[in-house]
Amino acid sequence: MLVSWATSYLEEYSAATVAQTNLEPIIKRAMTWSPPPRFLFKINVDGAVDKANGKAGVGVIIRDELGRVEVAM
Repeated sequence: MLVSWATSYLEEYSAATVAQTNLEPIIKRAMTWSPPPRFLFKINVDGAVDKANGKAGVGVIIRDELGRVEVAM
C-alpha cells in the first residue's frame, strides 16, 4: 500500500513539475542540508499554496546523521 501511494505521489509531482517548467520562480535561494548530530534525526518540511485553485501541499522528509532517508511523505 505504501509503495503504491508513493508511486502515485511521485507521478503526480512529476506531472505538476513538468507543467510548470515555463514559470519563473518567485524566490531563488541557495540551500544546503546539514546532517543532525549522531544518533538523532532531522526533519525537513516544505509547503506550497495554489491560491488560484484553492489547493495546498506539504512535504516531509526525515533523515539520519548519514543523510539516509528514514521516512518521506
